[in-house]
Amino acid sequence: MVKKKNNEMALPRLFEDPLAYWNSIAKEFSLPIRANLFGSMPIDLIDEGDSIRIKADMPGVDKSDIKLNVTKGNVSISAESKNESEKKGKNYYYSERRASSYYRSIDLPADVDPKSVKAKLENGILEITAKKLPGESTEVKVE
Repeated sequence: MVKKKNNEMALPRLFEDPLAYWNSIAKEFSLPIRANLFGSMPIDLIDEGDSIRIKADMPGVDKSDIKLNVTKGNVSISAESKNESEKKGKNYYYSERRASSYYRSIDLPADVDPKSVKAKLENGILEITAKKLPGESTEVKVE
């Protein structure tokens, strides 16, 4: 159990607000990241020279439930997934519901052309590709 400074036990907070509980632990130990326990979305960000490719794990999400917003320097992905299952047998009845929501905002290492973005969802992996904008360079004369 984690003890607060005044020796109160902090564990009961875990059940009241789990995300706040884990974030308080991260803050107490000066961790650079914060907990995202619900709907975490692991990604791969790949620089392919003339384009940027992002792969995001989104199991159980239908492509019609994904919202993708792209600017020159950022990609935002959000989605909601709802599943219901029901099984009936001779002596039992089983019904379950599951809902997940995902959100991730990704700062890109280079500016991209938002009009060039292509996205596809296959086997629970969202793959986004965007062409980089040509970099502007200016020759500077040294005095």
